[in-house]
Amino acid sequence: MQKIFFILTCLFLGTNALSAQGFYRIKADFSIKEKLANGKQQLTMGVVYYDKNTKKIVYDVRFPEKKRLLLQDTSFYEIGANGKLIKRKKNLLVPEFSMFHLILNGNLADFGLQNSFYKPEKVEKDGNMVITTWQPDEKMAKFFGQVLVSNVEKKLHGVIIYDTKKNLVSKQIFKTYTNVKGCNVPTELVQVLYAKEGKNYQITTYKNIKINDNADQNLYNLAIPKP
Repeated sequence: MQKIFFILTCLFLGTNALSAQGFYRIKADFSIKEKLANGKQQLTMGVVYYDKNTKKIVYDVRFPEKKRLLLQDTSFYEIGANGKLIKRKKNLLVPEFSMFHLILNGNLADFGLQNSFYKPEKVEKDGNMVITTWQPDEKMAKFFGQVLVSNVEKKLHGVIIYDTKKNLVSKQIFKTYTNVKGCNVPTELVQVLYAKEGKNYQITTYKNIKINDNADQNLYNLAIPKP
C-alpha cells in the first residue's frame, strides 16, 4: 500500500516557496486502479487532503477497507478505522515535494524542476507539444538521471524519468485538467513504473476537487495516534 501512494505523489523535486495566488489547501475524491507485474489488480478509493501549512498528506481510504494513511516529514503512518496506529514506516517522499504541493505553488508545469538542481539541456517541439530535457547538475548526477518533461498549452502533459544508468524508471501522463478557483488540477494520472519484475500500471482519477476548503480541519491536520 505504501508503494501505491509513493508512486501517486512521486513528483519529488524542488519547489518554489512562494504560493500561487494564495492557494494553500487541496482536497479531492480519488480512485486508484492498479495492475501489477505479477498480474494482481487492486482498486483503492477515498478522499485525499493536503494543506501546505501543516505539510501533511492524508488519505482517508474508504475502499477496500476503511483506514487512514498519513505522510508527514519522512514518515508514513497507517491508521486503522478505530483510530489506532497500525504501523509506521520511513517514506522517501516528503509532502513539500509532492504533486499536491506543486499544484498549489503553481510549479506543476515544469514538474518543479525549474527551482531544483536540474537544468534544461534542450527544448524540442512535436506538434502542439513542447518537450524539455532536464539534466541534474554535476554534483547530483551520481544520484539522479535525466528527466523529460512535455507540455501542451503550458500544462504538464508527461514526465519520463531515467536513472543514472539511463534505464527507464517511470512514465507519467497528466490528463483532463480542470480549473478550480484559478488553480489548474489534472483529474487523471496514468503511470507506468518499471521494476525488475516488470511493469506496474496505475490510473489515478480525482473528482470533487476543492481548493482552500475550510471543512474537515481535523483531517488536514490529522494527529498521529500513540502506539
